[in-house]
Formats: sequence, C-alpha cells, structure tokens
Amino acid sequence: MAIVEDRVGLDRSVLSYIDVGLQPQAKYYLVIDEGMGQKALFTVDNLIVAEYEIAAYRGATTVVRFSPQLSWRLITSDAVYLQDSKTVYEREITEQKELHDLTKALRERLVPTTEIEPETTPGQYI
Repeated sequence: MAIVEDRVGLDRSVLSYIDVGLQPQAKYYLVIDEGMGQKALFTVDNLIVAEYEIAAYRGATTVVRFSPQLSWRLITSDAVYLQDSKTVYEREITEQKELHDLTKALRERLVPTTEIEPETTPGQYI
C-alpha cells in the first residue's frame, strides 16, 4: 500500500458545497452557521429535529445531518429570491457612493467653506 503524503499550501483540498442556486428546488432554504462567518446553504423539503441530531431531507434523500448546537435557520423558498455575488457587490458600491455624496453635501451645507483672512479677523480657526 502506497503512503499518501499530506498536501500543503494551495494543493490542499477544501470541502465546498454545491451552490444553492444549482441545487434542486425544494420547499425551504436551510442556512447552517458553521462558525467564523462560514455558512452552508441547502435546499430541503423536510427537517427532523432530534435531541442529538438534526436531519434535513429533499424528498426521500438525506441532504445533511448536523448537531443541534450549531445555529441554523429554515426559510421558506417563496419568501426569498436569489442574487449572484456580483449583483450584491454592485448594489453595495452604489449605496456607498450615494452615502458618500450625501455626507459630502451635508458637510458643505453645515460647515461653510469660506476663506478667513487671519490678518483682519483675530481668534482661532478650525
């Protein structure tokens, strides 16, 4: 039997889930918080919550089993719509630009930018 060496760096394997947009349609979206900001997303039809395990099914097929100690949410699929990451990032960029422009306009209105002549006006200046 050949000895398999541990891979390092970029050659290491990463467990990735199938994008929820590519999974078969189902009644619910199951969101499982795996920690450190990582979330697993699954389409499921049924969820069985037991004392030591939660099991999610799509039809008769088991999709995932996980610990009830993990944070999770079940969302009806009729209550959401899916967007790709590019759309979300573009919307965030637009919102940030609008907020920047509003802040700039408020500053110009509240703090006038008049020139002060230090020779003619005594005192301290901002």
